[in-house]
Amino acid sequence: MKIKVRPEDFQVEELAYLPLSRGGPYRVYLLKKWGWNTVDLLRRLSKSLGVPFKNFSYGGKKDRYALTTQYITIKDRREFNIREKHYSLTPVGSMYRPMGPDLLMGNRFDITVRKLDKDKLQHAKESLKEVSGWGYINYFDDQRFGSFAPLQGFIAEKLLLEDYYSALKIILTHIYPEDKKPARQRKRLLKAHWGDWHRCLELAETVLEKYVFRELSKSSTPEKIIKKLSKEEISMYVAAFQSFLWNETARRILRIYEDSPLRYKGIAGDYLFYQVPEKDAFQYMKTLSIPVASDRMTFEEELSKNVFKEILEERGLNNINFIIKPLKYSFPSFSRQMVVFPEEIEYEDREDKVYIGYRCLRVCFRLPKGSYATMLLKRIFAFERSKV
Repeated sequence: MKIKVRPEDFQVEELAYLPLSRGGPYRVYLLKKWGWNTVDLLRRLSKSLGVPFKNFSYGGKKDRYALTTQYITIKDRREFNIREKHYSLTPVGSMYRPMGPDLLMGNRFDITVRKLDKDKLQHAKESLKEVSGWGYINYFDDQRFGSFAPLQGFIAEKLLLEDYYSALKIILTHIYPEDKKPARQRKRLLKAHWGDWHRCLELAETVLEKYVFRELSKSSTPEKIIKKLSKEEISMYVAAFQSFLWNETARRILRIYEDSPLRYKGIAGDYLFYQVPEKDAFQYMKTLSIPVASDRMTFEEELSKNVFKEILEERGLNNINFIIKPLKYSFPSFSRQMVVFPEEIEYEDREDKVYIGYRCLRVCFRLPKGSYATMLLKRIFAFERSKV
């Protein structure tokens, strides 16, 4: 299975409610892009247009490796119309408020999956029929776990446990998939010399690395250093741990009802799916909303509450409020439906002209905001069954 081979293989169209009006101070634009993530492109536009970055607003971040369409606002009376190789900015109108997540209705996807043999293609088509009727578990996908270090853990979890040294070690030595070779080599050296702060300072290159190791070499406490982290960084670490706890809660609930789930390997735990669920199990799961971890979370019923409590106890977090003390940062509160139902599903298979001798499957569908199209792909290509 291959996705995102060509830009047009993964297309995302943002669906939003836009309260357009004449004379509003926020200019609304349709942003089409490929090869850029949303934030990096807006920072580039901020510099090239001479508009402060804080004047840009968007509803959701869109993937770098997809052909995406989304709405943004710029608080500036000027009207811009830009056509570049990898992006375009087209004026739509004005609003009296900035663009934000609350205006999002969902996303429409047009995805081509390549390099499929006959068996995988048939399995995927049968699975799409099942998904059309039964939906699938609404997991947070691997994109959410970029900051997770499999051998070291979650940064936010370390912060909650007040293990600040371990949190700093993950922040400064974890290798991300997008890291270039020099960064990977430097992080390996930092990890090897961890504790020798003067040597680490000699190796440091980024502003954060230099600051942290300078402070550590002066015997500064890691708690004090953590206070210098940006809110944007912390929110990324928090989102990863919240997503893991939500996924683990959903996984364990599924295991109660499904002895032999379908399985697809994931970065922070495998994704387990039902195929055709029992009637009572489906009735329960399809209406269940699971809260993400926060100090203000509330549960709709006892089963999910008890499962979540069990997870916390296993991790030594049962007496923890979800507040990172040095920063007085409180985990944001929201809930997420356990099961998602794609709408307007259409699909067709044809000859793959990239991988000769194989077939490709084009799938078009619509999802509510916050749900992952890549998770639908994991569901329809989940083969392995396992006893749990």
